[in-house]
Amino acid sequence: MIMILTHRSEMRERLTENLQAKGYETCVPAHREDVRAAMKDHQPDVIVLDLYLAEPSGAEVLKRLRQDGYHGRVIVLSGESMVPVLHDVQSLGLDKVMHLPARIGESFDFGELLVALEANEPLHHHARIARRAYELYEKEGHKDGRDVQNWMRAEQEIAM
Repeated sequence: MIMILTHRSEMRERLTENLQAKGYETCVPAHREDVRAAMKDHQPDVIVLDLYLAEPSGAEVLKRLRQDGYHGRVIVLSGESMVPVLHDVQSLGLDKVMHLPARIGESFDFGELLVALEANEPLHHHARIARRAYELYEKEGHKDGRDVQNWMRAEQEIAM
């Protein structure tokens, strides 16, 4: 699951569409105030965070998430004007910093984002296996005691 946090509606839509087309699950909190609740509901593996967020700032959002115990990966979208802020948030753990175009009409390198996410493939792969194992559990009428068998079957199916 990838959580997308940016104030740019066009960027949110394009990121969501492109990531879902590549098979990633995404979530976008309706408001920045809903980030903490969305974290609990969706438990994302990766957050794509626009440092240009305001009220609270992207840096503040990241600080709060880390304080709340989020240990997942963070891909930051930033521009040259955010370099001082980047230095401040480096210590919070960033996995990738990507250039965010200054103007909405400028192109964003989705290929670079996909490469960064593929470095996270084990989590993505693990999530797909877990989802399939749970589907098998549901299909069997929620029978307990078959979790290992369901997991192994899910692994085999995903590997095909």
